[in-house]
Amino acid sequence: MGLDTRIRASRLYLITDGRTRTRDLAGFLDKAYGAGVDLIEIRDPFLKGIEYVAAVTGARQIGMKHAQGLVVAYNDLDAAKETGADVVLIGQAAGATPAEAKAAVSPFAVIGQSVHTPAQVDAALADPAVGFLMVGPVFTSVRGDSGTQGGIALVHYAAEKAPVGDSKPWFAVGGINADNVDEVLAAGARRVAVAKALTAAPDVAEAAAELAERLTEAWNDDPALADKIVIAPPMIKLPDAPTFPGEFTIAHDEQTHD
Repeated sequence: MGLDTRIRASRLYLITDGRTRTRDLAGFLDKAYGAGVDLIEIRDPFLKGIEYVAAVTGARQIGMKHAQGLVVAYNDLDAAKETGADVVLIGQAAGATPAEAKAAVSPFAVIGQSVHTPAQVDAALADPAVGFLMVGPVFTSVRGDSGTQGGIALVHYAAEKAPVGDSKPWFAVGGINADNVDEVLAAGARRVAVAKALTAAPDVAEAAAELAERLTEAWNDDPALADKIVIAPPMIKLPDAPTFPGEFTIAHDEQTHD
């Protein structure tokens, strides 16, 4: 499958830091992919330059073991280009437009755009350089020029403007977990991005499998998607996750992001 098709087929997106405190990033990613996570974004303000490149490169090695496993680079266009990242997410304050990001990384890269307001949703949907949207934050808040943004109302808006089966793919993001995912699904989302729901879970495989199952059920039970049901390809398992080159060189507390 091509990148665009793989992202359309995706339902569960994980945002994680470099897990430098627990020193288990390779094994953590392998378990997450194996339990149904489709995309994993490495987002860590403490990883810079070659350290971030090493984390993304190692994550891509893990992703290659799994048929649907994709790695997302966040905001750092130089690192995304150096690692050959297929997918890049940029925020509203990234300092580059989606078209500029695509030109800087690769003409074949898929660029995601974070959106926090209805106007930003509209702009991203209309921008041909944007391959997918991250809609939120749903349950956590960020401060922007016009104050706190996001909320469940923004999910309703995105679902109305970009029906899941007929428009650009988008993921609801921000404080989503097993306790509130049903509210997000009821608002019209069929793809979600999570952080602490998995990074802080006692058993990442069990937590990921539960979320993946609920997302798949919501997709398959949606009458509007009856002719667009996508079954993820079987996951390919190869032995022994590689150790990331240059990994775990920074001593700091684990950071998680929603």
